Amino acid sequence: MLKNSTKLSHSSLDSSAKWSLLPTNCALKRWSKELINVQSETFDVERWKLLGHGVILQSYDSQEMVDIAPIIAKEAGFEVVHHSRYEILDEETVIFDAELYKTPTLIFLESGPWISHKDVDSDDELPEHANFDVDKALIFRLKLKKFLLEQVPQLPVVFVTGVKTARSVDPLLRTVGCFDRKITMPELKADTLAQIFIAEMGGDLLSTELLSDQARLGALLASEYGATNKLRLMQLAVKRLAAREKRKIQFQDLLLFALYGTTEMDGEVQAIEKRTRHAVHEIGHAFMWVLNSKGRIYPDYCSVISSDNSLGITAPNYQSRYETIDDRTFQEHIDLMRVRLGGRAAEHMVFGLASVSAKGAGSDLESVSREAWQLFGRHGLPTDMSSDESGASNVLVTVGDPSPSEYLQYEKLARDFVAKQYLDVLAKLKKHRLIFDELVNALVEQTFLDQNSMRKIVEQTCQKNNLNLL
Repeated sequence: MLKNSTKLSHSSLDSSAKWSLLPTNCALKRWSKELINVQSETFDVERWKLLGHGVILQSYDSQEMVDIAPIIAKEAGFEVVHHSRYEILDEETVIFDAELYKTPTLIFLESGPWISHKDVDSDDELPEHANFDVDKALIFRLKLKKFLLEQVPQLPVVFVTGVKTARSVDPLLRTVGCFDRKITMPELKADTLAQIFIAEMGGDLLSTELLSDQARLGALLASEYGATNKLRLMQLAVKRLAAREKRKIQFQDLLLFALYGTTEMDGEVQAIEKRTRHAVHEIGHAFMWVLNSKGRIYPDYCSVISSDNSLGITAPNYQSRYETIDDRTFQEHIDLMRVRLGGRAAEHMVFGLASVSAKGAGSDLESVSREAWQLFGRHGLPTDMSSDESGASNVLVTVGDPSPSEYLQYEKLARDFVAKQYLDVLAKLKKHRLIFDELVNALVEQTFLDQNSMRKIVEQTCQKNNLNLL
């Protein structure tokens, strides 16, 4: 199974120690400076109106915004009042009590059903005991708007909420004088994420390998730990591991938590026959990373240790993935498709087509199919790249849902293209079968290979047999 990753928000702020690592010119810090300045002066209605009495923070990580509110309040010298998303509708007596806001105060209202007619901003299921009355929520929003427009302008107070998208806020609250200011949480780069992680964990707990290669560490964090809660669970699991085994944490420890989760379990090493089959499949993925890059890129990890949801797994090269995920070229998309096809093609080569695992490549083929449809139907991938004319062969793309004729056209383009890629992958693996076999044998024996192990095997086999990866 090839590990898939999705780029998420790259900020995970849960302590004031991290505040100093944010860019000094980011929108969040500019707002914080405004709060500091207005707090230190005599109350001025117009100045506070410009500051904004209703502010929306926007981030895909809801916990991040919950965490940042008290840090900003402390930095600015404000009192902070936090209202839980499930309690807001029952706390309006407190929320709308102007007598409580005599000193500069930041009131954080967790995003929830109160903010709109439906809870479109949350991925969480509502608890069974929660009984949100749509009419009650609307009445609350009307009261909040009235309070913001009529009483709050005379108070040193800022109402703040955090959402994934401002579209989830009821338009009646997105008006001048209400929630009329929106600030996007900063997206942190890989090196900054690594610095934050090291500061949180403490350098003494981490190996020299982790401390010295922060680009690689940051790429892993950006790819797998964009959500604050997931990061926190991993950090706690890491500390437990270090305490239990009385050693420093290596990059591979973080990698294993990313691949298998933080559940404490005993990975099963299967009998050699099954292990060999799974090794063939996983090396098919891993070796295609190497062949696509002509030996420049090696995956970070490849394993035939089974877990709850896989019999083997291959991780990408996280640093390379991070560098290209925002703007992949056509060729990079095609290379990734070939990596995903590598598992099935390898089984085809070694065991014969009739003995290919029927289910083993299911998720890989689904990913390839979606990718092919997107490339042809949405992104205008040409049928081939051999000439200017071929480059113009597919520049009219689908807008909205495809029509029946477009569906047939793109299905044929995608099906023929994926078939060609599969045959190309099969040919590459056959051409480099000797190196492939050496990798499979090592994986069967050792149950996992890291980047350095794979590189060493490939380079030694090439040198010994006068081979190259071209």
